[in-house]
Amino acid sequence: MRYPLLQIDQLILFLMDPGRYKEPDNRCMVRLMEAIRQEDNPFVSGFPTPVKSIIKNIKDNTYHHAVLAWWNYNGQTPFFSHARQVRKVRYVIKKGMI
Repeated sequence: MRYPLLQIDQLILFLMDPGRYKEPDNRCMVRLMEAIRQEDNPFVSGFPTPVKSIIKNIKDNTYHHAVLAWWNYNGQTPFFSHARQVRKVRYVIKKGMI
């Protein structure tokens, strides 16, 4: 039996590997990113280092910007661990964000 993820866990996993994990819906993404970016939020210190770095580089609270920040954090790598990850990056490229 597979248990559903908490929204924050889903966001963290999505930031680490977009495409492999489904992004939270837009409303949740905006609310979670606003909460994460609060300077007095003690939970951010428990996030994996790549996620902290990606969060710093996200310019807007949309998943397009999250994918762009992931792409830049990983050195615009041509190597992807999952086919859906490639689709996410291609989608952002088509939108003209990269």
